[in-house]
Amino acid sequence: MKNKFDFYIAFYERLALQGFQAYVAYDRENHIADICVRGNNIAHLTKADTIRPNPYAEVDAGTIDAICETAKNTALMCGICTEKPYDETKHEKLPNGAYKLSEFEDTVLSCACHPILGYVFSVSKPPEAGYTDRQDFYNKADAMRDFAIKSGFVDERQFFSFKELAMIQAGLTEVRMAPDNDLTSEETYDLDALIEKVEGLTPESADIWVSLQYSKDHDAELSEGVEQ
Repeated sequence: MKNKFDFYIAFYERLALQGFQAYVAYDRENHIADICVRGNNIAHLTKADTIRPNPYAEVDAGTIDAICETAKNTALMCGICTEKPYDETKHEKLPNGAYKLSEFEDTVLSCACHPILGYVFSVSKPPEAGYTDRQDFYNKADAMRDFAIKSGFVDERQFFSFKELAMIQAGLTEVRMAPDNDLTSEETYDLDALIEKVEGLTPESADIWVSLQYSKDHDAELSEGVEQ
């Protein structure tokens, strides 16, 4: 999950499967969406991402609990972080309630517990430094990468995304397995070492190569006999 909009879309879709409808909130100052059953507004998704019953509607607690459970299951499906990355007795608590995980130069990596979305990470510059920049992440690896880049700890050009590494590994493996690659024994050794190094960074890339290769072979089979 890259942002909360991913969660909202998935949440509304799962609600619809259970007979609920989500509409743009009438009270947009406090709510994100109104949750209805057969056109009757029974609950609100608040701007704090909590589920609150509509105080003017008759709705049983079990229905609200079911909606809350759907929200939590949706968040889990979206890949939120569920493992607490901080210790309240060791990490500094910030004024906004989050805990500071790391700081380098003027950039801070922090984390806070969210009522639905698990542990949310933030990369920000402290207000006293004259910055108001802050970005939230729902994946620990993405947050750490952004922190390393924004703090200047590493050069962004040194990073490859998982998908990029998988594509590199797939291309190298394809060259290595080609029967007519014309590689010398030394080049073959170097190529094997490089493939092993990439696989060590992303073990799943080998599985992705198999998937890509299958897809390529499958497309070739489908194209056989088709007039171009």
